[in-house]
Amino acid sequence: MKRFSLLLSVLIQASVLGGVGCSAHGSTVSAQSTTSGQYVTIRANALTKIVRVDSSGNLIADQTCYDGHQNELFYETSNSDGTVSFYSVSAQKYVSANSTTAHVTANASSIGNAQKFKINSSTYSSWSDPGTDEVIYSTSIGTDWNIASDTDGTIYSQYANDSGGWENMSVMPVTTTTHTVAAGADISEAKGAQDGGVAFYDTDGKSKDYLTIFQNHDYKWVRCRIEVSPDGNYGLLQTTNYVKSVFVAAKAKNFKLLLDFFFSSTWADPSEQTTPSGWSTTDLSSLKTSLQSYVSTVMTTLSDAGAWPDMVQIGNEVDAGMLWPLGDPYSGGSWTNYATLHNAVYDTINSVKGSNSMPKVMIHLSEGGALGTIRWWLDQAKTYGFKYDVVGLSFYPMWQGNISSMKATIDEINYRFPSAEIAIAETAYYYEDNLKDYSGLTDYAQTEAGQSQFLSDLKTMFSMTKNLNYIFYWGACWSQPSKWYLPSVDTGTLDVSYRALFNSSGSALKGIDSLP
Repeated sequence: MKRFSLLLSVLIQASVLGGVGCSAHGSTVSAQSTTSGQYVTIRANALTKIVRVDSSGNLIADQTCYDGHQNELFYETSNSDGTVSFYSVSAQKYVSANSTTAHVTANASSIGNAQKFKINSSTYSSWSDPGTDEVIYSTSIGTDWNIASDTDGTIYSQYANDSGGWENMSVMPVTTTTHTVAAGADISEAKGAQDGGVAFYDTDGKSKDYLTIFQNHDYKWVRCRIEVSPDGNYGLLQTTNYVKSVFVAAKAKNFKLLLDFFFSSTWADPSEQTTPSGWSTTDLSSLKTSLQSYVSTVMTTLSDAGAWPDMVQIGNEVDAGMLWPLGDPYSGGSWTNYATLHNAVYDTINSVKGSNSMPKVMIHLSEGGALGTIRWWLDQAKTYGFKYDVVGLSFYPMWQGNISSMKATIDEINYRFPSAEIAIAETAYYYEDNLKDYSGLTDYAQTEAGQSQFLSDLKTMFSMTKNLNYIFYWGACWSQPSKWYLPSVDTGTLDVSYRALFNSSGSALKGIDSLP
């Protein structure tokens, strides 16, 4: 999508502790937290409403689990003295009208005599007899009840089922392990910028090739988009020969390569997926033939140059499909059409790979913070037989919410599609105040330090998230666009440069070290 108009990936540990079995109207809930004690997840197998609150009981987010197969993220705050206060956990169970009362029971022996417990903004201190269970809160079914404890506590929340019996839900912290998330940079503009006269400087102040700088800072991947016969305007420089040159140079420095097929001559995103000139917009078979021929040519060219990609995106931010109108699943096309085109690309790559390994194939969606949307989309992909290995998500705070909402989406992907890898295919944050009056940028200062902290927090969270293995920084080298961007630099284009990893002088920012 156009990076200067609209934009926006996912994942939590799938291993959980099972809850108590329930009747058809019951709910089995399990939860987990990270080793840092910052997050806990709750999962229900029945229609459940999840509400997140902060340590003061203020509402953070409110989302319904429509089919119950949803992980939800709950936030825990830290106190100024270094201790940790409360998990913010709540659930609202919808049962029949025969159930009128909900009870919350705390297992005091697990929580411990010194711990505090929070329900609906009221704090309950230690129990006089920590060895017994106590019913400490009751409310009518249909109202929210927010429960929270310290990291070493176990809480049991109960409600009456429609038969008049009791069913349990447990919220139990568990220990998770961390893993290394490979850092990548989208360098699509870097060669064009450098050819246009932009000099890039490393953190030591010395001028170096952009690939050398990323290599010095332990980036393992590079990502480059490719368009069909682009005219060079609007940052669209990425012809087959351009990409070949970039990938050959990157391969020589031992980078892994991610090729981002746009299948368009212009920007490709949820707002536009324009079929290239000369490709059919009325006949699916003809369009498929053009697509296969193009993919075969590109992949063979890269293979012959010794720059075979390690991963390939079939389309960019394909929330609304690709190659409109035939490949639009909502208007003018169908999911069947779109699946046919997607799988044609997959099969073509497989057929021309020769002695190369089949690259991992990514589906890239823009709305990383929209859990319900992503879940529904991937369910459609499963129904229609899309072939892929990696779910890629865009995550820009000005469009896709905060890190917690992003992680909730990733948790859900892990739960529903445990065999898929997950990538943050695009992310970025401002080192200088944005020029677009974007809201939703309140968690971090728009400064070099704020950009660095955002990336550090992103890396920390996702290193504790199962199957999230890659994070790519978009527009990393979008510096000094007046030297290379055609036809002219406008406010939107300049705004993009304010979230690059190099400042307006081409000097690497502190954030370049925060992602690897």
